[in-house]
Amino acid sequence: MKRPTGPVNDCQSCCLFLIAKAVQLGQRSRMRHLLSTLLLVFVIGCVPVTTYYAEGVSISQMDRDTRRCEIHALREAPVQLRTQQDPPEYIKREACDGYGNCHEYGYWVPGRTYTVDLNEGLRELVQDQCMKGRGYRAVSIPSCSRDVVQNAPAKSTTIMPRLGPKSCAIRQNNGRFLIVN
Repeated sequence: MKRPTGPVNDCQSCCLFLIAKAVQLGQRSRMRHLLSTLLLVFVIGCVPVTTYYAEGVSISQMDRDTRRCEIHALREAPVQLRTQQDPPEYIKREACDGYGNCHEYGYWVPGRTYTVDLNEGLRELVQDQCMKGRGYRAVSIPSCSRDVVQNAPAKSTTIMPRLGPKSCAIRQNNGRFLIVN
């Protein structure tokens, strides 16, 4: 399961970004990209809400606890960036002249350079441990069906209710979610 990042993961903001980009595209490719984007939005709408959860706790308290645990984890496992590079790659090519004389030649392509945070995994473990110490657990709440979404009130969850076997979540435009039992 992906580590929770607060009240809702970043899938919804990604959808909105993709829709905005599709609108900015040129007229000829706009429809093709818009259809692809709508398909992606539909699929992402089916992605469960991954969050820290403690029955009876307010969302605002969970936000505060999450920030405190993020700060604690950052102190315990600070960012430690290391630049790494993939090995270079030798590319072989063949060139032929008009008389059918061919010869091979090659060249080196440097490896991709990238940066990694050596403490990222440890920081996630420290944050998870901190949140568990505060009474939370990481959960994935399935997305609600279209029928449930259409009949649900247009509000966000403020106090985390008891989760049951039929519980589902509706992502809201404000980055929050509504839990329906």
